[in-house]
Amino acid sequence: MQTLPVYTGWAAISGGGPQARANNTDWHMQNDLHLQLGNRVPLHWRDGANSGYSLELTRRNYPERGLIVLQLDVIEDATGKSLAYAWADSNAGAIGLNLGWLQVGLQAETPVPGPKK
Repeated sequence: MQTLPVYTGWAAISGGGPQARANNTDWHMQNDLHLQLGNRVPLHWRDGANSGYSLELTRRNYPERGLIVLQLDVIEDATGKSLAYAWADSNAGAIGLNLGWLQVGLQAETPVPGPKK
């Protein structure tokens, strides 16, 4: 059985959420992110309460383009909708995003195997 890669890292979410002003200084840090490919992880406020947002890491196949990518989605928990996503090469050692109100940095903790062909 093949072990799925694990990405570890951090997230900083603004206390103002997606409507936060550019001069916001209320950042909630989460330094213990562990995402396994195919799993969703909730983001928390500094007091440990759920923020209402989650991260999901998946591998997406676009056969019409001959492309397989690693995709990091920001999910609104209440609706299940993806608010934004970043993508990288399917064997990426790191992936991140900056939405202004949310910043995420992840690095592969285990080697990332290429997709099976």
